[in-house]
Amino acid sequence: HLLLTKGDKMKTKISFIYKLIFSAIILISIIDRAGIFALTIKPYSFFSFTSISNICVLAVTLYGVFACRRSLDDITPRFARIQFLCLIMILITGIVYSFILLPEKLANNPDYKFFTIPNIVGHYVAPVGMLFDWLLFGKKGQLTKREPIICICVPLLYCFIAIIYGNIGPEIPGLNSSYVYFFMDPAVSGWSGVIIWTLAMLAGIVLLTLAFYVLDRKMAHKNK
Repeated sequence: HLLLTKGDKMKTKISFIYKLIFSAIILISIIDRAGIFALTIKPYSFFSFTSISNICVLAVTLYGVFACRRSLDDITPRFARIQFLCLIMILITGIVYSFILLPEKLANNPDYKFFTIPNIVGHYVAPVGMLFDWLLFGKKGQLTKREPIICICVPLLYCFIAIIYGNIGPEIPGLNSSYVYFFMDPAVSGWSGVIIWTLAMLAGIVLLTLAFYVLDRKMAHKNK
């Protein structure tokens, strides 16, 4: 490794502490969401995009913790690209929950419990925490032209698999449906509604991904 300046060492130390605390919070939330603390294991909780994106954020953050124990030089281009994918995934989680799922839940279930650890951490703390981690410590300028395509395809692949499961799979406990989300259920939205929801979210995902891709390039250019 190249010799690190005093400022680089301090940044590495701050990044290490930040990632350590952040990963601990995410881990507690995932364990709680799975029902382990309540001794009622809920494996079906991992069907949701929220759980998948939170697990991805936890994995990439923990890797960052171990990388920071050595130096920021260990943050490889491949890791930076995976981190970018996780950032887009968790931002999608927060946005979709806040503007689509939460209004629907509050409208149809007056007893819906909003203030829970999995809810707050999984849909708000994780996206904001990951965003700050990327902005402050993420290595910029490592993305290729493939990354936006991958970031767009991953949530679309999830939607495709979830819709297929909804058509052929058994009912998911606690949801009274085989569909993870209401906008995927043709019995609720109709197939035209499912298509419209999917296209609308695709447009949002494309805009979100391209915006952060451009931001990454601009920040990399500014730091040169």
